[in-house]
Amino acid sequence: MEDLLTPTLQETRTVRGARLPWSMTALLMMSFFGGPLAALIASQVSGRRMQASPQQRLATAAWATAMIGVCCVALVYLLPLDSDAQVLGHFSPQLVARRVSNLTGLLAWVVASRVLRGPGRQHQTRLGGSDPEWASPWLAGVAMAIACPVALALPIAALVQLLEVRP
Repeated sequence: MEDLLTPTLQETRTVRGARLPWSMTALLMMSFFGGPLAALIASQVSGRRMQASPQQRLATAAWATAMIGVCCVALVYLLPLDSDAQVLGHFSPQLVARRVSNLTGLLAWVVASRVLRGPGRQHQTRLGGSDPEWASPWLAGVAMAIACPVALALPIAALVQLLEVRP
């Protein structure tokens, strides 16, 4: 009988058994600094935590994977085989590689933010209206910003070595 008298409309700050998702701003930072691979990982983790549908997570994964491919192809064809050569006249190869990674990471984030907008709003209404709690991505964000560009550079370096013409 006491269960019937307890209020049911209470403010709930956490979902039982679920971890809090990362905010879209945190996904933006991880995507920019970590590139499209970080965008893929971050959008999948946050989408799962937001309880996004499998179709929504598949859409973000497909687009981020496409951006990884675009990044690889662009870098293989843009970067010179000689490490001392300049790209497009006066840019260093490292700067071009970094900017291509930044751009493709941002493009992957744009689609992820559009697709995950609905689950993000549901998270806001479930957990406190206009100012819900979000998970802090500091450790994961720094790790992705360091590890993802390196992990993406390894297959690109292997492709460049395979395409290199030796006399």
